[in-house]
Amino acid sequence: MSSAYFVDQVFENIIYSETPLQLGEYEQCSFEGCSFANISLSSMQFTDCSFINCDFSMANLDKTSLRNIQFKYCKLVGVHFDVCNPFLFEIHCDHCNLQLASFYGRNMKQAAFTHCILQETDFTNVDFTKSIFTECDFSGAVFDNTNMEQADFSSSYNYTI
Repeated sequence: MSSAYFVDQVFENIIYSETPLQLGEYEQCSFEGCSFANISLSSMQFTDCSFINCDFSMANLDKTSLRNIQFKYCKLVGVHFDVCNPFLFEIHCDHCNLQLASFYGRNMKQAAFTHCILQETDFTNVDFTKSIFTECDFSGAVFDNTNMEQADFSSSYNYTI
């Protein structure tokens, strides 16, 4: 089965549990108001894409490539970013709910999280060197062997390190 290639396309208000997302590579695409909840995006490739008001709750991202991805106002509850393809992994989150997510072992140097809910999220063995967390809620988040050299948590709250 060959995979498709999509570039500069806009996908709006699609529930992918009803209309499956075509296996392939998505570059510079925008997804707005879409639901990826409880579906598998395994082995998909997303590069320079934006997701706005999307629901990824419990989505399977096994071997999924996320390269320079913007999440805005998204629900990412229970998402395991630790199983994504690590090559060029880069995400930016603004006003997102990442409760119960896992970033175990991710390289997140210079990451930016703004106004995010990161409650009970696993940051074990993550490298957050020079990352910025602006007004994020870390209640119950796990930081174990986490590198936070020069990271800025100054406006965030509810964290215990």
